[in-house]
Amino acid sequence: MRRSVLCITLFSVMSFQGAAAGNLADFKRPLAIPFDKVMPYSLQLATLGKMLFFDPRLSGAKNMNCASCHNPSFGFEVPVKTPVGAANTHLTRQSPTILNVAWATSLFWDGRAPTLEAQAAGPITAAAEMNGKLDQIVADLRAIPDYNNWFKQIFPDKGATRRRC
Repeated sequence: MRRSVLCITLFSVMSFQGAAAGNLADFKRPLAIPFDKVMPYSLQLATLGKMLFFDPRLSGAKNMNCASCHNPSFGFEVPVKTPVGAANTHLTRQSPTILNVAWATSLFWDGRAPTLEAQAAGPITAAAEMNGKLDQIVADLRAIPDYNNWFKQIFPDKGATRRRC
């Protein structure tokens, strides 16, 4: 009995591996990042993005950041039914994971944003979500010497702007 269970288990694992191997290419992440043509990837750009992702100064009350709803500890989501927004109330939709979002063809649950650039300002400026004001955020970031230096290094032509924050 024990031997037959072992054989069935081994056969099942081998069959699964064989089936999965045929489709492995379907799950291989591309080597190129799609936004490379718009803004080439650099370590400095990634670092600035990470700094902004965790900075609560992007919210109106300066108490929330992107990680409030896209928490790295929970797969870049939140462990509750829906995240809590700026008005201290639960939002109507769950925050989707941002893992591998660079390769997404549409964003938000309803697909209304075609690019990450179009999507980024939505939650930051939405009253129910982060309730930030882009003009104020730009002014705040320009007043911080480290941010000012980072933006000028990465975007030497204009530094921090509404489009880049």
